[in-house]
Amino acid sequence: MNPATTRGRRLRLAAALLATLTSAAACTKEAPPTKPPAAKPAAVDGRSAIERASETIFDAWFAASPVTASEIGDHRFDGAWPQLAPADIQADLQRIEDGLALLATLDSAKLDAGERVDADMLRNELELQRFTHEVERPWITNPMWYVATIGSGLDDLVSRDYAPVDERAQAVASRLEGLPTLVDQALANLQPGGTMLPQTDLARSRIDGVLSLLDEIPSRLDQASPAALERVQAATGPAREAVERLRAHVEALLPEATTPWRLGKEAFERKLQLTLHTQLSSTEIRRLAILEHAAVRGRMATLAAPLAEVLFTAAERRTIARRATGDPQAALVAAVLEALSAAHVSPPQLRDTIEASLARLDQFVRDQAL
Repeated sequence: MNPATTRGRRLRLAAALLATLTSAAACTKEAPPTKPPAAKPAAVDGRSAIERASETIFDAWFAASPVTASEIGDHRFDGAWPQLAPADIQADLQRIEDGLALLATLDSAKLDAGERVDADMLRNELELQRFTHEVERPWITNPMWYVATIGSGLDDLVSRDYAPVDERAQAVASRLEGLPTLVDQALANLQPGGTMLPQTDLARSRIDGVLSLLDEIPSRLDQASPAALERVQAATGPAREAVERLRAHVEALLPEATTPWRLGKEAFERKLQLTLHTQLSSTEIRRLAILEHAAVRGRMATLAAPLAEVLFTAAERRTIARRATGDPQAALVAAVLEALSAAHVSPPQLRDTIEASLARLDQFVRDQAL
């Protein structure tokens, strides 16, 4: 799976969990019980058992994955990188086992519906992290995992206006100062013959983007204090040299990047279930996808017909049908989509249009206090 896809899925999961765990109203509505529910044990320091377990699990996860924490919005670890020496990797696996053991101590009979969902989501996430340790091991097999981590770890601190610029600049400086150590760990972990070819080649093509980001950081933090900027600038040179070492190492790995990148049927089935939070098999998911595809295509054809009457003359509609090499309805849908795609701004207006749209979205979020 693409690192960005995996990261996005985990961010959505964590955001959803954090939201549900901060509100007692997150429970799903159920029919009235036929008998009074069992009394729940008295909460310790005002928190339920699932809230305390979740906080423990999240704290350990974010401390071990500071870039993920920054992306989600927990900025306690903004100056740090993940630690990836062999002992650190083993400690992270133990963190996962400890989290699963903690969840196993919860009595599901004493959890309400929403809390059971929270516990299941956390358990599923930890199982997926354990799968990553036991099967994928991206810190050993996937150079792109490092490129994505470095890029996100720096860009999120620079691009997001989540704190005063001086505070963000100090966090950026800390990560820049720690980048050579992270790269040293990457070089030790990524060995000839141990990486996957597609991911190695992708890392080689994307690493120049990280170098460009390093060059831009001082100008993107130009509102910071002179002292903060001086620290950033002092750390940028060594950080850039480290990334250049990583690029040279990745290029040297390419000729021997022979580790199989396919998971295999059994591992794929397991990851698919963990990723989608389902017990369905890949065969059943594919069957449902085919049915859904047919339903969506049918709906598209239904919507395209009245649009075609507006967009095309009767003669043009007949021409579209006559030239169709397969399904006439599919040809009509394609023609309608092509006609609609012509309604767009010109290239010189694109940036201004996007900025105006972002400004409206930002104002809406602020007005609604989301």
